[in-house]
Amino acid sequence: MNRFATVADLLSYLSDYKTYYYRWIALEALLTTTKSPTFSDEPHGSSQPLESRILQQIEDKEELEKAMSEIKSDIIRLKDVSYKSYTIMIEKFVYFKTLEEISLMMHYSLDHMKHDLYPKAKLDLFRILNEDHTQSHPEQ
Repeated sequence: MNRFATVADLLSYLSDYKTYYYRWIALEALLTTTKSPTFSDEPHGSSQPLESRILQQIEDKEELEKAMSEIKSDIIRLKDVSYKSYTIMIEKFVYFKTLEEISLMMHYSLDHMKHDLYPKAKLDLFRILNEDHTQSHPEQ
């Protein structure tokens, strides 16, 4: 059984990094606010005390960090197969660069990036993650 059924499933998983990152930023902003809580900070009708909400936000932030770390670690595994594929995928999904920006940075034409290099990078990662998953989870 493969970890990802299709390359589209893989891309959806990788795209989650951006969502997690922006949620992490929002939680970080909430948690680093230096304002002291007052009675007016309590939402009306809130059944959860401020301390409990803060602890939940810290826990949520840690879960986001774990999810982002897993995605990044999966991409890093490309380094041993193709540093070029690794660079494309890390720049696109962790640093949010467009294919145009990546092609300029790597000194390739955008057409070559879109039609050759990026599709190869996706397939490289798809194969690595599915092969490793199959080897570590053999069917019984």
